[in-house]
Amino acid sequence: MAMSEDIVTVGRLGRPHGVRGWQRIHSFTEPYENIQTYADLFWHDKGQWCALDGVHWKIHHDQLLIKLPFVDSPEDAKLRSGAQIGAPRSAFAKIVEQDEYYWADLIGAEVNNVAGDYFGRVKELLETGAHDVLVVVDRDGHEVLIPFTASHVVEVKQATEFSIVVDWFRDW
Repeated sequence: MAMSEDIVTVGRLGRPHGVRGWQRIHSFTEPYENIQTYADLFWHDKGQWCALDGVHWKIHHDQLLIKLPFVDSPEDAKLRSGAQIGAPRSAFAKIVEQDEYYWADLIGAEVNNVAGDYFGRVKELLETGAHDVLVVVDRDGHEVLIPFTASHVVEVKQATEFSIVVDWFRDW
């Protein structure tokens, strides 16, 4: 089993589908069906990553479904809804372009605005359809949602770790 530091979340288990233990999966890959291409998959259970072997996939009405080998009923699937699915970081394609990065690289990045005000750290990124959104948590635990668009994200820097400069102000 790979160490948890080597595993990157690539999806999340969704609600049950049908009566045989299939369930929807929210893939974080682009395109969404690329999650099926990872040779090694893990799921997050009870605070640790566990290897997944014998997974089955199918697409039903443009929705990706997964069947875990140890899930045989909608009740079993419902118990696992929300669990993270991960893949080893070593399975990701190497980034060759200067301004490319994976979403996983931005988790924990410090966010400041153009005036130098500290906003917090990136908790997660959301795909909304219109554009992606940074979920930033400040020192007091409050969430700030910032559109991840060229007009609002001025710069993504990488020195020893990632940081982000945004054109966004607290009173917006």
